[in-house]
Amino acid sequence: MVARTHANTPRTPDCSSSVSKHPTVGAFIGWVRREHGLSQPELGAVVGRSVTTISGYEQGLRRPPPTFLLDVLDAMPVKDISFNDVATWYAYRPATTLDPTGYRSLHEYLAAVRVFLGYSRAGFAATLGCTVNVVRAYEHCVKPEEILVRRLVRRHTAPCVQYRDIATAFRTLRPTFEDRRLREMFSILRNTQPESTKHAMLRDR
Repeated sequence: MVARTHANTPRTPDCSSSVSKHPTVGAFIGWVRREHGLSQPELGAVVGRSVTTISGYEQGLRRPPPTFLLDVLDAMPVKDISFNDVATWYAYRPATTLDPTGYRSLHEYLAAVRVFLGYSRAGFAATLGCTVNVVRAYEHCVKPEEILVRRLVRRHTAPCVQYRDIATAFRTLRPTFEDRRLREMFSILRNTQPESTKHAMLRDR
């Protein structure tokens, strides 16, 4: 599959009118919700948050995390408004590069690649051969499988960013001592006779 082409620099939003209309991120969330005809409980059901949480965000009692804005904009798209626009208006970190060193976590990086290339979660999931829920989980807190990260590299970030660059930037992708020990054991197991004592011992371990 050929990776989507993209501009080196995302467009700069004209935020003057939008910020004056929605002076806070909470006001923006409330506006998006009403534009889609949803109540706070209905929005909570869509994005997996409680009514108390939604209300707190809209009233400005709590600042929503970037993942919440990703959830809202994916569930309730707004024409000509992307996550990068909202990030610029309300002082979040926009996705302006595919360089993994520009992000604090692997989860943030996966979301940034998707946003930078202009994919919805459904479209991005299709390119990676997984489900929308899997993409959402990876953007939130679930550690992605190595095979998916390598697929991401092949289809979206190579040749500029390779798997080793991502593994170097994010410690969660580096194998632990236990990972290396198990890999060595399985390698030995594959190369022993199935009926041998050594094979049985390794299999039991």
